Amino acid sequence: MAKRFPPICTEFLERMQDDFIHINLKYPKLRVANSALQSVGDHCITVAHPKARKLRWIFRYSADRSEHLEFNVECVPKRSLGIDEVMLCEAGADVNLLGRGRIEDDRLVYSVAIGHESKAHELSEHSIVGGNIRDFAVEAMMTMLRLLDRYGEKPAVIRKKAPSQSSDAIDDTTVGDQLRLSLETYLEDLIIEQWSQIDFGADLSFVERQTSCGDIGYLDILARDKATDGFVVIELKRDEGDDEVFGQVCRYMGWVGENMTQMGGVPVCGIIIAAEITPKLEAAAKTNPNVRLVEYAVKLELTPKE
Repeated sequence: MAKRFPPICTEFLERMQDDFIHINLKYPKLRVANSALQSVGDHCITVAHPKARKLRWIFRYSADRSEHLEFNVECVPKRSLGIDEVMLCEAGADVNLLGRGRIEDDRLVYSVAIGHESKAHELSEHSIVGGNIRDFAVEAMMTMLRLLDRYGEKPAVIRKKAPSQSSDAIDDTTVGDQLRLSLETYLEDLIIEQWSQIDFGADLSFVERQTSCGDIGYLDILARDKATDGFVVIELKRDEGDDEVFGQVCRYMGWVGENMTQMGGVPVCGIIIAAEITPKLEAAAKTNPNVRLVEYAVKLELTPKE
């Protein structure tokens, strides 16, 4: 049975939800989505972010002293970013961050000790300890998101100009590639924000994003078919290979079918959204009629002001 946390921990996190609004307004490029308070074993606030499978503020009991509390900012990036513990600590030191940085398994962690659980009352709204932890929570999350921003981007695609082009000419293909790479960073956000205006959105009800599928991973978007009430697993093809993204969506469909449907069940389908449907991806999709392929396009229009 999971150890219970002092009620003040939950109260502290409920007050902290307002700080997500502060982060969004002050740092809009960090793309922090709306928060949701969760309590599953540990007490935490989980945040949806396009570059993170998990991003949260969380209370934990210290591994070496079971009655001592610590407060963590934890992030599991969607893919390996090449961030090591030295880089994590240096980023924290650059902003004089309270606490320490470390890497545990696939998690980037900033942690600060609170002390024995009997001191939890010091997390009250106007206490010095509560204020310090509050400042740490905001600054540590912003530092973590800056790291994701710095190391989560693909390099821009550079193409050589043809000899006949002038030095001032712009390669349309290069511009298109850069637009696509920029869009991919926020594609998940854009799909959810524009759900009702997207073609398939009218037939589907959005359920949640970054759904945990146990040890298999986190699927991008979970929806339900309005006609059949079946589940729909939506995966966004970013920098994965064709085989990888097809395998992912099939694995997630299998997990959802086994763990989320009732006895007698409802159908489970999959959608892969990609910038380009390649022949390899098309061939793979033919092996599973329950997987649909959707291509998205980016268009930039500049309209002169009259």
